[in-house]
Amino acid sequence: MLQNYFLVALRRLRRRPGTTALHVGGLAIGLLCCFLALLYVLDERAYDRHHEHAEQVVRLGEQVRVGDMTINATNTDTATLDAIRLDLPGVEAATVWEWDGTALARRTGAEAVEIEHLVFADASLFDVLTVPVARGVPALAEPGAALITESLAATLFGTADPIGQTIDVTRTGYMTRQLDEVTPLSVTISGLLADPPATSSLSYELIVAGTTPIETHDGVVAALGEGGETYLRLSAMADTTALVALLEQRAETEPRPFGEFVGVFLTPLLQLHYGSQLGGVEALSLFATLAALVVLLACINYANLATALAVRRATEVGVRKVLGAGRRQLAGHFYAESLLLAATAGVVALALAAAVLPLFNAFTGKAITLGSLGLTGAGILGGVVVGTGLIAGAYPAATLARFRAAAVLKGERLHGRGGRRLRQALVVVQFATTAVLLAGAVLVAEQLRYAQTRDLGFRGDQTVVFDLDALGIARQRNVLRDAMTPLTSVQAVSVASGLPGDVAALALFSPLDTAGDRSDDAQAWTISTDAAYLDATGLSLSAGRWLRPGEEGSVTILNERAARDLGLMTDDPATAIGQQISRSHAKDTGIEVIGVVSDFHFASLRREISALSFIPLGDGIPFKSLLAVRLDADDLPGGLAAVEAVWDEASGGVPFVPQFLDAAFAEEYAEDRTLAGLVGGIALVTVLLALFGLLGLSAYAAEQRRKEVGVRKALGARVSHLVGLLARDFVVLVGLALVVAVPVVVVLAQRWLEDFAYPAPIRPEVFASLALGMLAFTAALVSLHALRAAAADPVHTLRHE
Repeated sequence: MLQNYFLVALRRLRRRPGTTALHVGGLAIGLLCCFLALLYVLDERAYDRHHEHAEQVVRLGEQVRVGDMTINATNTDTATLDAIRLDLPGVEAATVWEWDGTALARRTGAEAVEIEHLVFADASLFDVLTVPVARGVPALAEPGAALITESLAATLFGTADPIGQTIDVTRTGYMTRQLDEVTPLSVTISGLLADPPATSSLSYELIVAGTTPIETHDGVVAALGEGGETYLRLSAMADTTALVALLEQRAETEPRPFGEFVGVFLTPLLQLHYGSQLGGVEALSLFATLAALVVLLACINYANLATALAVRRATEVGVRKVLGAGRRQLAGHFYAESLLLAATAGVVALALAAAVLPLFNAFTGKAITLGSLGLTGAGILGGVVVGTGLIAGAYPAATLARFRAAAVLKGERLHGRGGRRLRQALVVVQFATTAVLLAGAVLVAEQLRYAQTRDLGFRGDQTVVFDLDALGIARQRNVLRDAMTPLTSVQAVSVASGLPGDVAALALFSPLDTAGDRSDDAQAWTISTDAAYLDATGLSLSAGRWLRPGEEGSVTILNERAARDLGLMTDDPATAIGQQISRSHAKDTGIEVIGVVSDFHFASLRREISALSFIPLGDGIPFKSLLAVRLDADDLPGGLAAVEAVWDEASGGVPFVPQFLDAAFAEEYAEDRTLAGLVGGIALVTVLLALFGLLGLSAYAAEQRRKEVGVRKALGARVSHLVGLLARDFVVLVGLALVVAVPVVVVLAQRWLEDFAYPAPIRPEVFASLALGMLAFTAALVSLHALRAAAADPVHTLRHE
């Protein structure tokens, strides 16, 4: 019986290639979105599941209060580590891991190889995390012991055996920023590790024993002597309240060098990757929901198109019933058709997914392939295809199989009022969903436009920036600055530890006269810089003066927010000039405020402008080395060429990759742009599906009212009047969909904009234009079928009837 259903369905679909292509196209578009969303979600969900005890592992974190801000610290200090090393109920094992950043590895007599992921770990690493050992002994107890990945070993040693070999490792990561010179570590390789999978949150190329002595700004200490990321393997994840309470009880009594201890929190290993806007659980749920909506809209289109073409199949249904076919048999035929179409659409969607995956990966920063599906993903994909076929065929099967044979053969009306209302409801749902998605994409785009056009308080369109630490040439900062400053096409060159969009150091300040009272302390982001910073960034000085060339000592410049937080000013910035403050944790006293700059956005608009201080760079080593070069606006190409020439000579062969400050700051919104693109892409897909749906329903409406149109035209009705008559119902339905969509859009807009301290104003005219565009689009599209019906000769129409 089933074979017969599918054979008959296949023959019929082959006889109507145009209709079949329309059905397959609509379903394939919906399934393509679903497949891409499924691949994305599966890739995100796969992170860190390769660890044997992944479900039981958590990362320990501390909450520290600095002024009025609470910071979540993932690196636990020695006080908490000492508490962890005691026997804790519910903890089966604990280990410490510290990512040190980049390094240069060199074997004797060979060129140095750059490492991106140098890690220090203690000997208990393998008790908690799964780090596969390909060969050798996983020994990390002795200082200088090291484990190396297969890919790095091949780079360093080729086909030679790395076990027992000694290499020199020169640390170049962020922990070495304040060191004038770094002595290489001599480490001995005891084990060969398999490369970590791409879906690992913990990356490594070289793992060195945590007892190995390293250089820090405090002297030579054990690599893990001052703490690191602590991972615990718990006996059960059901309830960790008692464990957290015990950890807090043991840790809160220990003195803190910076900030005030608030509490302890545990982050499951499987949630470590969910730290971004696009990688969070809510975002994944959103993508899955949107994909399901698109598939549902594709099913609605199929149902509408099948119903629209039902008139052509009425005689077939009537004859089958006269010959003895029951409802179940007829429904089986229609389900067979929808399943065949869904399967064909699934194959087309897979082919399209393979074609667009490179673009999708480039857009989302992924490396997904169709092979990423695995057996589980393939099963889900097959279930989606079958489910789509069943859902899409449900309404046509129920509707068409219910036709009465006598009525059909007499040519009576085929659909009642209930069927009409259901189709209208489906149209409202479809266009309301489309309107919400389009409005969401417009909303995100408006916020991005606002961020680009708002006066941020600095000038970044002429300033080129370089992260010297990331490029590994931080020690050439003064050489580069001194070589670029005399260039005629360069207006200013500055070295600093922070720039708008990249400020990382935080300090705690207090008015000098209440230095012992922590109640009026205020935290402020801190930038070490030189005298050229003001000109290089285009900041505005509200009062006082900027740093002078070569100036050192206990002076600072505050932004207006910092001066207010410290009680140094109310409305007039000049009142802060000459006052003195102290830095709480460093015992610095008598720091004189010599200037106040106007508040500017040094972080994204999601964050309120916070307190900021500038201190002299002097001859010290900044926390981070950034170079800002302000070019002459009249000759940007010439300025870039001159800077590049100096760079090539002084950088030691490092590639010249300039980035303007405004473009670097715009990276703060990279995830928002990706989100806007994803939502906008899905919205465009829903528009395309709406096009299919309108084509089907307008064809159906024109077919159902053909006799009425013929009579009206015979009585003298104009074509324009008839077109308006046929198109009016659809315009009303789309208008109703817009009414339904408005409150949903308002709620979603308010919720999303709550994340921004400076949200873009919602411009009603933008959304009004969107609504008018949808109505005009509907009217124009429906008018195509309406015009064809109205232009038909009424003689032929009435003769046919």
